[in-house]
Amino acid sequence: MPTTAIERVLRRFYHIDRSMRQQAQAVSGVRDLTLLQAQALFYIKAKGSVILRELAEELRISPASCSLLVDRLVDIEWVERSRDDDDRRVTHLKLTEEAKNELAEIMRCKMEKFSTALADLSPDDLATLDRILTHIESHLVTTNPS
Repeated sequence: MPTTAIERVLRRFYHIDRSMRQQAQAVSGVRDLTLLQAQALFYIKAKGSVILRELAEELRISPASCSLLVDRLVDIEWVERSRDDDDRRVTHLKLTEEAKNELAEIMRCKMEKFSTALADLSPDDLATLDRILTHIESHLVTTNPS
């Protein structure tokens, strides 16, 4: 049982994350989508098109591991691969229309769920929450994984 304030906060983050992933799976109908696969999808969505090596670097995994991760996304028809016309060693990745629609629906549902969860907070409380989460995020993003 969590006993310190930090343990309680970590536990709450875990429960929020788990709830959001379950909601995304329920909306998309895709089971067993890993966190890395979800990160890959949202990164490709943000960029429009990426090369495999860039995605591997973003996810901090090897190109071989990234290729296996992308295989699953290709299998469920959420990502399309294409070879570069000038360099056949380069693989371009982009989302399928189905993936774009599914991700839009997942984001809509997440926004709805968060809006409901945060509806009772005052503007000052929301600003405080945003400030605290920004602080945590900036520290975690700039900290090298060990």
